[in-house]
Amino acid sequence: MGHSKAEINVTNIFLALDNPRHQEVQTERDAMQRLLDNEQVREIARDIAERGSISPLESIAVVANEKSKGSFIALEGNRRVCALKLLLDPEQAPAEASRRYFRSLAEKASINPVIEVVQFDSREEAVDWISLRHEGQQGGRGVRTWGANEKARFNERFKRAPANPNVLSNRVLDYAVAEKLISKEDAENFPLTTLTRYLGGPVVRNYLGIVSRDELKIDVPEDEFKVAISRLLTDAISVNSKVTSRQNKEEREAYMKGLADEGVLPRSRTSEPIEIGAERKKQPRGKAESRNNPNPKTRKRIVPSAFAIRIDNAILKRVFDELRSIEPERFPFASVGLFRTLLDKASSEYLKSCGRTPKTKLHERFSQLAEQLESSGKTDREVKILRILSSRKDDWSSPDSLGHFVHAGSIPTKSMLIDAWDSLEHIFQEILS
Repeated sequence: MGHSKAEINVTNIFLALDNPRHQEVQTERDAMQRLLDNEQVREIARDIAERGSISPLESIAVVANEKSKGSFIALEGNRRVCALKLLLDPEQAPAEASRRYFRSLAEKASINPVIEVVQFDSREEAVDWISLRHEGQQGGRGVRTWGANEKARFNERFKRAPANPNVLSNRVLDYAVAEKLISKEDAENFPLTTLTRYLGGPVVRNYLGIVSRDELKIDVPEDEFKVAISRLLTDAISVNSKVTSRQNKEEREAYMKGLADEGVLPRSRTSEPIEIGAERKKQPRGKAESRNNPNPKTRKRIVPSAFAIRIDNAILKRVFDELRSIEPERFPFASVGLFRTLLDKASSEYLKSCGRTPKTKLHERFSQLAEQLESSGKTDREVKILRILSSRKDDWSSPDSLGHFVHAGSIPTKSMLIDAWDSLEHIFQEILS
């Protein structure tokens, strides 16, 4: 017959190094990394941990490992085998972030290491069966997936909520509005298909730190997630956006890699996933979260994660995005340079849009800007900071002092830059939008 049922300890099953899901690799560790990066193994592991086992409807196929007596190689079901192996031994994961993730799942899971498999006498015996499983309908012999009608009938008969591909996208948009990353109007007019296609890819979710396909759970610091998701959302609604539903998988992943290269995406991982947004569990009465009234100077970046703005000018947007992503404690001179550039360019463009010729010197332009904003309905109190900074050249947040820092006259501090942003945030909100 060429195959038979058997019960095998999953620790004795090796991943296939020539799995068609990825290019051939040299070690099992490499195979694990490829599957973790691109094949949703984290989600599979979470599902197995919650259920306590893999699906009884789908068999794992193995063949004896000729190089190691008593061990086997997975021919079918490599993703599930990988998930099981890491749940049973998280230390096998190739990266510390993955080890932390699987430790958190393993603590709550009870997994039997012995699983039922189909053992083939040779690889050749398995080829046709694997083809039937993965190469489409093949005239009716292969797997025929359900269409929308079949799914609807199934969900109706068993009283199940249908799987909505937009669930995660809607939760992200609700979160973004609640955190003031985008406006309610932008959320209502958002190109949902674009976001769903982005969030549907495991590589994109991994870049952002999202660990689920339908729940807003992240394994990165929330402030870093806010910066990343805010950039993706604002890019998607910007004029002449490169973030569209017409992009293919490779183009979406290339866009995310570009954000990673800019330093916009999260750089660290949490020890275990946290749920954010509307699904976040409420704190008990009397135990408010410590971040309710945070000291502004404790934030990592100059621009607060809650600051939301839509910028249509491509150059201004690039400068703002770089300023938003940079850490002033690590890069003080680059930070002050970006801050002054944004102030210079934004004030100039705003005055031009109002039909005025901007003054060459920035401190003179501040007075000009104050006049223009006041004539547009802003109060004297709202524009007073501009008049103060235009006249007090020695104030460390004045245009002259910012220029002094830019030319390395002295070292700017994170605290100074955060104070400068907070003093001018309402001005930026007006001249950037």
